[in-house]
Amino acid sequence: MLQFVQAAQPFQEDIMLVRRRTWFYRLPGEQFAHAITFKLPLTSARAKEALLKALGKRAAELWAHGT
Repeated sequence: MLQFVQAAQPFQEDIMLVRRRTWFYRLPGEQFAHAITFKLPLTSARAKEALLKALGKRAAELWAHGT
């Protein structure tokens, strides 16, 4: 019989919000990615909202360009 022992301290997940000005996105059915740059750094949730408003489509993929 297997027994799993929990550590004395519960697992704590560190969440880091990434804010970037430049994001890359790919729309459904497209092979290549596009870049979009905002005046102010945005989180991925805000970038997704802006893309949805601007393009009327949800991005299939979204990732940040770090600088």
